[in-house]
Amino acid sequence: MVDAALVAVVCAYLLTAVVGLPLFQDGGWYFFKIATSGQAELPNLRYTALLPQLPAAWAAPHVADAVLLRHLFSLGYVALPVASLLACWMLARRRAPALFLFPLLWFLLNLVNFSGVSELLSSLYLTWPLVLAMLLAPASRWVWLYAVIAAPMLAGLHPLAFLPAFALALLGAALAWLIPNLRRIWGALALVSLASGLFRLAWTITGANDYERGRLEPDSAINYLMTNTLGQHLLLMLVLILGLTLGAGLLLR
Repeated sequence: MVDAALVAVVCAYLLTAVVGLPLFQDGGWYFFKIATSGQAELPNLRYTALLPQLPAAWAAPHVADAVLLRHLFSLGYVALPVASLLACWMLARRRAPALFLFPLLWFLLNLVNFSGVSELLSSLYLTWPLVLAMLLAPASRWVWLYAVIAAPMLAGLHPLAFLPAFALALLGAALAWLIPNLRRIWGALALVSLASGLFRLAWTITGANDYERGRLEPDSAINYLMTNTLGQHLLLMLVLILGLTLGAGLLLR
């Protein structure tokens, strides 16, 4: 059942690539620049945001078919949630399969947002595997490596990326308090995330441009992040109901 749900959500993301969802809003300009100049667009000094554009930017001088290049561009962005979801599945499927349902529902909820190139969503794709890794395999060396790599990548993604960084730090601190025999490991992971969050917060306070400050206004943020259509409302309600049911079930067990 969980595997079937995984396949369904991955197929949904692949469908967004086929129909060109990453071309919506800012993505249209990113693709236009790549198609005309072969250069990736660095949006508002968000350095990590260049990574999904690299396959299309590399292929642009060699691909004359604009439709094929468009698909490469879209797949570069869709690869982020798909890779993150598969990483979560590999982490949880043998250790705690029920935990995988939380990122699965979250990724399903992300589909209500029409911005396929959102750096804020990308920060969540980067964060979820680390959440499960901290819970299920904190002593593994690759978790440390991923945490050290993810921290600067998270800081370079979005002005609000300090929020998931602080959430990771809070999770690490809570685990260190609850399970003393792994306190040093979880404490160190919490400090790495805290340092990333503080750096991003300082950068946001001192370096946000007019566009970013406008997006942080409550009305703009709500319009950008929340649902607008009936289909989006229904999906949001479905995900919330399923998430609350799953959480209650785990607590009762």
